[in-house]
Amino acid sequence: MTLSDSENETHYENLKSLLKINYKKFTTEEARQMYDYALNYGIKKINSGKTIYLKEVFDLYKLLLQNKLIYEGEYISPWDYKNIVSVGLRLEKMDWTKRFIQKYKNNIAEKFRNNSYNFNLASYFFSKENYRYARKLLQNVELKDMFYHLSAKSMFLKIYYNLNDDKAFFSLSKTFNMYLKRNKKISEYQREVHTGLVRYSEKCFRFRTRIQKHKRNATKKEIASLQEQIRTTKNITNMQWLLEKVEELKNYEPNKKMKKY
Repeated sequence: MTLSDSENETHYENLKSLLKINYKKFTTEEARQMYDYALNYGIKKINSGKTIYLKEVFDLYKLLLQNKLIYEGEYISPWDYKNIVSVGLRLEKMDWTKRFIQKYKNNIAEKFRNNSYNFNLASYFFSKENYRYARKLLQNVELKDMFYHLSAKSMFLKIYYNLNDDKAFFSLSKTFNMYLKRNKKISEYQREVHTGLVRYSEKCFRFRTRIQKHKRNATKKEIASLQEQIRTTKNITNMQWLLEKVEELKNYEPNKKMKKY
């Protein structure tokens, strides 16, 4: 029902309650697969802008860790590792998240371990606004896997935005768009959510440049319109970050020096 009638959030609450009561009646593999339905529901809600589901997903993952349902065999999936770090950071649980990254590093299969560790540590330092060190860590991440490729490029884009590096930013946005259009292995959903990130981050960057150079200031009406466009986009990754950038534009001081990171 969470799939066929996803707008009715009662189905999610019922699923969560039933799992909590009954998960021990199933094998670990079966219970975990059913919890994945709840997790995927929450993640899609987050991507649609319902940030209240961040805590839902975080609590589900903590429950899976506590009950050892997080493991696939003897290892934790690098994607679960990444998702846990992502929601922990967005909830600003910085100390908990850093401990998690270090504690569970060796629970990742060896062939994924270094990639996963470097990427998630980069995410942590990005959240701490240490953008240059985050960039350094990302440069150690191999991009052969499509999902690492998408996630790493998204973070690079945000790093270049925050460093106000226009050449690197627009060069990456161009190649990222080409990758999204041409790679046939990317699902339509992933293509859509990442294309939205590129499109709106470019708009934010151009607005900021206009304000900086005094050529033609972005009006409050234009910025409000951009904010509404982002909010009403059905599927978009990093929506909260984009909305934060719009808020910064509202109060941007063109003569203020860029913060050094």
